[in-house]
Amino acid sequence: MVCSAVLAVYLVRLFGIGHVEVVRSDYLSTQAAGVAIAGGQGHELYVDQTMGPIYNRLAAGDHTDDQLVFNHAPLTAAMNAPISGLDPVSAHVLWSVLQLLLVVGGCAVVAMVAPWPKRTPRALPTAACLVALVGAGTLPMLTEGQDLGTITLGLGLAYAAWRYDRLGAGAAVLVAGAAIAKPHLAVGLVAFMVGWRDRRIIIGTLVGATVVLAVSLAVVGWSGFVGFLGTAVRSNSVLPQSYLVGFTGLVTSWFGDGVVAKVLAGGCSLAVLALAGALGDLVRRDRSRLGPALIGATLLSLLASPHTFVHDLTLLAPMLVVALAEAARRTAGSSVWPNRGTVRVLTVWMLIVVTAGLDSTVTLPAALGRLTTFSLVATALLAASAARTRDGFGADTVTTANEPRASYVL
Repeated sequence: MVCSAVLAVYLVRLFGIGHVEVVRSDYLSTQAAGVAIAGGQGHELYVDQTMGPIYNRLAAGDHTDDQLVFNHAPLTAAMNAPISGLDPVSAHVLWSVLQLLLVVGGCAVVAMVAPWPKRTPRALPTAACLVALVGAGTLPMLTEGQDLGTITLGLGLAYAAWRYDRLGAGAAVLVAGAAIAKPHLAVGLVAFMVGWRDRRIIIGTLVGATVVLAVSLAVVGWSGFVGFLGTAVRSNSVLPQSYLVGFTGLVTSWFGDGVVAKVLAGGCSLAVLALAGALGDLVRRDRSRLGPALIGATLLSLLASPHTFVHDLTLLAPMLVVALAEAARRTAGSSVWPNRGTVRVLTVWMLIVVTAGLDSTVTLPAALGRLTTFSLVATALLAASAARTRDGFGADTVTTANEPRASYVL
């Protein structure tokens, strides 16, 4: 009930958004890109001389002195093209609702295939999804018009495919979902798949990347794709890097945006990518570790990404559902709910929500750095520890068509 009410508040907040707020959000540059695609100007998608007038027209004279550059992947613009002819407020609302529905889809898929105990009440997977949907990233995703839907859905579908031993299909949908919108958030997940070292994973990764590349080239051509790469490299200078919640934001808040910060952030990122690869190796040797290992890899991916904001924490939503299912199964014989494992998972989830809220709304002393980074590190270490333990959150097996399991349709 509480989570349903919070989600309703989020939607009320979204539907009450006005033109001035939309213009100051991240969405307007995405709509400008959609207009360019719809107008057949995809090859100039990252050319300021082309995008500037479109952006200024949509802004209607407001905030035009601080134009936000479109720095997302080309297919994000292609997704937006069908609604780009709407007024900015309507398009923003519709776009955000679409992203939320994709996130709901990712959580629902996970809830249906996760290893719930056989006697789990049918309402529990639904409740897990609701808790996941009111996480730290959902509201800023909606109000900023961010595009977390495809990568979150891809992560949920990948987990489901891997549970059924469809390794290639899982890798393909994960890579494709990330490449459509937020490829930088998947660096740790790619390291996880590299550590897994399975031929089907490699083939699936190549297929997913090739399909997205081919479609992107059809939409924007080589010039547009090269423009995307250049814009992606320059995008970190758009906002102060101390706003970020990965290692880049933490070290920048301590040492400033200089060489020292870049070296330290790079070193920390390489370390956690190595850990993500080690988690993949654990799954290669024992598939029962998939749940906690994938949770850890997702957290490490957010930490290692050079460009992680609070809204990007939406990616954790389907992983919370996995964690709750694993915790419920580990104490399946308990007559008390929520059991100890579930309480621990929810406590850690609330820690991430609270620290992200503080980083977003309160100006903290520089000595504290970014509290969200510390909570993500602690949670990643807990997940990695659970993956190293044979029972982890509970013993797991690869599900096959003939194996009995708890199944829920939300």
